[in-house]
Amino acid sequence: MNRFQNPLTPEKVLIKAQKFCLYRERSEAEMERKMKEWGAAPLVVDDILDQLIEDRFVSNKRFSEAYTRGKFNIKRWGKVKIRQGLKMHKISEDLIAQAFLQISSDEYVATLEKIIQKKMPESIEEWSSQERYELKGTLFRTAAQKGYESDLIFSVLNQIFKE
Repeated sequence: MNRFQNPLTPEKVLIKAQKFCLYRERSEAEMERKMKEWGAAPLVVDDILDQLIEDRFVSNKRFSEAYTRGKFNIKRWGKVKIRQGLKMHKISEDLIAQAFLQISSDEYVATLEKIIQKKMPESIEEWSSQERYELKGTLFRTAAQKGYESDLIFSVLNQIFKE
């Protein structure tokens, strides 16, 4: 903190944290980290975090649901990658499981199929088996980087390649 700035009082930190929470859902871990960045004392951080939770500015449940919806619907991430992101925000497995209930299995598979189809070339009938094998590996890596489960990727690829 700059020595010419006014020190952050607990009231100022609370107001700043409330404004910060208004932009989008925040996790408890994210708010804790942010208040420490602002230079708030650890005891103040704990008290303000409790106040934010009590006043419903912060909720790990709401955060995990919003995060899951956003990453799946907008970025087309799979459950593996979403779970990793939620774990970085210190979200419990119970809340992660609840958040995943928002994603229907049919929509999940359909999204994976779209990701794979988007990378598929126009025609592969005249391709050699080696070229098909390499294409299958490329498609697998693409879907895996998006965070989809290996067994599901293999299932969709086998369906597409009719194996």
